[in-house]
Amino acid sequence: MSTPTITREPAPVAAAPERVAANRPRRLSPRARKLALTAHIVTSVGWLGIVVAMLVLGVTAATAADPAVIRAGFTLMDLFGSRIFPPAALASLATGIILSLGTKWGLLRYRWVVVKLVLTFAVIATGTQLTGRLLDQATTASAAGVRSVPGGVAAALIAGSVMHLLLLGAATAISVYKPWGRTRRGSPL
Repeated sequence: MSTPTITREPAPVAAAPERVAANRPRRLSPRARKLALTAHIVTSVGWLGIVVAMLVLGVTAATAADPAVIRAGFTLMDLFGSRIFPPAALASLATGIILSLGTKWGLLRYRWVVVKLVLTFAVIATGTQLTGRLLDQATTASAAGVRSVPGGVAAALIAGSVMHLLLLGAATAISVYKPWGRTRRGSPL
């Protein structure tokens, strides 16, 4: 009688853990994701509030008859636009990037994230460059006691605030509905 021989197949070799981890995007833990999401919501709502305040100040300054009110309105708009708007915008952008890189959405994987990023950059660029120049003209004119700011500057500031409000509102709606699907970069192979 012969004894049966048992042959064992070698166990499958798993890929090296460091290679698997390198190919998979790093994700935030649930706690860190909630913290980042909370920070993003707070900074975004703050940024939206700044835009609303600038709109109210612009309308107030543009429709006031009292030179002191005109000067105060444009001075406060300038303060908001130069000192408060940029940090709020950058904080919202930074927390959004952290969220996108730390979640399944990715920075360039889904069209809605890319569109939201473009809208954010558009508001930051126009808010810091165009609005800044217009506010310089408005504060200079109002400091000189001019009753109406020349060249439609006040109207342009109000229109800019309305545009920013619409763009930020669109970005918020896009975040809620998440339309359009993946980009080519995010499509599975």
